[in-house]
Amino acid sequence: MKRLSSLLLPGLLLATVMIVIGSGLLADGDMHGGEVLISGVALGLGVWQTRQRLQMVERLDQLQSGLSRLQQGDVHAFLPEGHDAIGRVGYGVNRLMDRLRDARLDRSQEQILDQAMSRESPNGLVVVDQELRIRRCNPSLMRLLSLQGDLTGLLLADIPDLQQLHTVLLEASRNRSASEAACTLGRTDLLLRGVPLADGAGCLGVVLDITTIRLAERARREFVANVSHELRTPITAILGYSESLLEEEADFPPHLAPMLRVIDRNARRLHALVEDVLHLSRIEARTRDLPLERERLAPLVHEVVDRLRSRIEESRLQIVLDLPGDLEVAVNVEAFEHALGNLVDNAIKYSPPESRLRIAAFPIQNRVAIEVIDQGPGIAPEHHTRLFERFYRVDAGRSRAVGGTGLGLALVKNLCAATNSEIQLESGLGEGSTFRLIVPTDV
Repeated sequence: MKRLSSLLLPGLLLATVMIVIGSGLLADGDMHGGEVLISGVALGLGVWQTRQRLQMVERLDQLQSGLSRLQQGDVHAFLPEGHDAIGRVGYGVNRLMDRLRDARLDRSQEQILDQAMSRESPNGLVVVDQELRIRRCNPSLMRLLSLQGDLTGLLLADIPDLQQLHTVLLEASRNRSASEAACTLGRTDLLLRGVPLADGAGCLGVVLDITTIRLAERARREFVANVSHELRTPITAILGYSESLLEEEADFPPHLAPMLRVIDRNARRLHALVEDVLHLSRIEARTRDLPLERERLAPLVHEVVDRLRSRIEESRLQIVLDLPGDLEVAVNVEAFEHALGNLVDNAIKYSPPESRLRIAAFPIQNRVAIEVIDQGPGIAPEHHTRLFERFYRVDAGRSRAVGGTGLGLALVKNLCAATNSEIQLESGLGEGSTFRLIVPTDV
């Protein structure tokens, strides 16, 4: 192209000479000078247009070459710029590539940070595809699970040490929701968690070492159980003496009687609190779920109601039982009666006099639901998620007034967890409350 452009120079020179000669002849009055002048101008214009076309072709070749380099991934290719159409195209593409280079640099920096976080994280991380084939894992996963070698491309199901993680990720993949489970590997307690990826192309597995947390929980439970056990003896003594003194209340000065009743009431509350703490500690310390037996439901509910009959009558409540006689459930009798008793006891405490307390049961799929429905003050929705925490109270003053320990619903939740059951709550402020126990029908 440059060679063709250089060949046009003699033509431009010839056109210039012809224009000069034609101008001279016209000045001398020779009419042939006009023809020479016109021919020179025409030749110059032709040569100039040809040169412009050649330059445009050359710039188009440069533009095409630059675009080819960009297409091949060379983000540093630079296109010719100018004020004409080709130059403006080159300018726009160059600015676009500047932004792409900045974005690639930012993305590279983010990838470096992500890789550093994955590499240095104390938690084990693994990414699998839809077939649960390992795409990538970090060093902590290899360390926590005592794995060796390159696992990339292997199926989780084919690795013996990853069967529990496979189960968790399989559940997360099928349900498209988070799944988790706890396991023990040697002396290490692990929490396995599976989270589906947003693009639907697999799951992220997280393995957390919770050994220190479990040790702290175990130490806390043992401490609470030991302290509660030691408190049991002096509290029993205080309660015994307070009962004896109240039997002789008529022999004491009038101003001492209220003091004795306060001592007796608080001793009973302390006794109930210690018993609940000990019971909760025993449940939490279990190594396996409680054994279940298939039982008829109606006699179990009647046993609980009969045990609390005197309190129901004292509170002047109308008790309504709606229990089909043919329902059978798979329960641990002691745990079920304790859980249902706590729910009924709560309903008695918070129900106004002359109100109705209803206990109903009905089948739901392959399980049975037992509802305890009261007409009490109800519970605002913001308290529902925390209501089953130990010592959590919606109204601390009212709970103390009715003698609650703050552990009843925590006990119910733990008993349900130990017997393959579930506890649910439906309530609104001023609408009463419905606590629903859902228990299995098969052992």
